[in-house]
Amino acid sequence: MLRILIFLFATIPFTSLAQKDDLYFFCTPDSAVFGVRNAAGVVVIPARYHAFGYECGMKITSREIILWDTAGPYPHDSLFFSYGVKVFNRQGKFLYSPYWFDNMPDYYVEGLRRFVENGKMGMADRFGNKIIPAKYNMLDPPYRGYILACLNCRYALWTYIDEEHCCGYRGSEHVLLTRNGNIVKYIHDSDVWLNDSFLTTTVPPLVFTATEKKLIQNLSSLRPVREYLRTGKKHDSNAPPHPTVLERPSQHSPYYLIAFKDRGSLDKEYEFLISPDGKTIRHLLDDGEDEPLSKWWLMKR
Repeated sequence: MLRILIFLFATIPFTSLAQKDDLYFFCTPDSAVFGVRNAAGVVVIPARYHAFGYECGMKITSREIILWDTAGPYPHDSLFFSYGVKVFNRQGKFLYSPYWFDNMPDYYVEGLRRFVENGKMGMADRFGNKIIPAKYNMLDPPYRGYILACLNCRYALWTYIDEEHCCGYRGSEHVLLTRNGNIVKYIHDSDVWLNDSFLTTTVPPLVFTATEKKLIQNLSSLRPVREYLRTGKKHDSNAPPHPTVLERPSQHSPYYLIAFKDRGSLDKEYEFLISPDGKTIRHLLDDGEDEPLSKWWLMKR
């Protein structure tokens, strides 16, 4: 009996903490707006937002919470940035407004997402940290650890990106950045494209440690990854996808983030998290969350 009582008293604090950390959407009686509260009923985010595809009472399992602020108004600035969409952490702290891209909040590429602030654009990681301050007119999504930033871009209404997207941004002054915001090179050219050919002539070749080489080799040899890299090539490229180590273990994550990119590809399904011992491998999703490699492979087959 004594052992049972000791066990119960020992587990109560942990159970209470787990329940306290559980978050749920709640709605006004007419379900017009959403908020967030914990299992104890404490409001973490007040009910004044629209939610993206969520329902009242739904449990929140994601690292971040994305809501559309109903308070308004939301004027678009000269670059047509919108600030109505907001990203919060699980403690209810507002982090930033993501760039609105392709009818949705900007997705993560190489673990980073663009955000807008006071008419400028920056880059945030999937843990909510602003890695590159919002001081550029426009940022391209990362490519193999580098980011192209435009210094004098303007919104060009009749500049067609492709058959689906009508409008883009035009400028002639760019800088090439590392993923932590360091400037590599100034570029005075309006027709610049961030791809392997450009990087080959601009930056030194990538250098991997012995541990990283082993992790890349192990990852490449796994059947699910090997099969997908063999069949998932883009742009009619015959060259094998290039591995890039984008993140190393830190206080935010115990994993290496390793990406495989085709020529010119921004495909996020090539990105994997792997532990230093190589035993744990997860697939990084475009919403910043991750899943077991087995689940990803099951969905791709």
